[in-house]
Amino acid sequence: TLRFVDTLTVNSFTVKVDSMQSSGLSSPSIVVGRYLDPAIGDVTSASYFRVGLPGSIALPNDAVFDSLVLVMIDNDYYQGDTLQPFTLNVHRVNQILKVPDGGILYNTSSFSYDDEVIGTVTYRPKPNVNDTIWVPMADTLGREMFELIRTKNDKMLQLDNFLTYFKGLVLTFDESDEVVLGFNIGNSLPAMRLY
Repeated sequence: TLRFVDTLTVNSFTVKVDSMQSSGLSSPSIVVGRYLDPAIGDVTSASYFRVGLPGSIALPNDAVFDSLVLVMIDNDYYQGDTLQPFTLNVHRVNQILKVPDGGILYNTSSFSYDDEVIGTVTYRPKPNVNDTIWVPMADTLGREMFELIRTKNDKMLQLDNFLTYFKGLVLTFDESDEVVLGFNIGNSLPAMRLY
């Protein structure tokens, strides 16, 4: 049997993922991680930020590089399973972190960053304890910054030059993570410390 159909009905719809403001908040926070929510599915978060220069940069003539560390303090925010180890990865941003003309970033905003992990730490989160998290950073980056400071390079003398050279960091999660955690912003944190 041969049948001819000249009408076809297609039922379709488009779902736009809603966005929410993630910059200029009254209580800003760094939020990073992933967990599987039984109601809405996979929830993930990465956070971008810049670090500034200290008030003065002076090295003794006999100074030698030891290490570079990212220091953060958790702010008691968590969503997911805090009994499992949490891995925090740090990447270098390769695009200037700049808010668009509207002056607001959203949860759908993103910036490009290097795939190379320049710092990582795995630990067990402790809810309701403001732990200081020390993330060891790559020695190559630390030595590079140490040398720029030692030679009094212009990249380390003015904030605009520094932010052109070192655009910022992004904190990402590990695929095995089962929690989203929050970290404080303010009071000079997060901070990179060069020893």
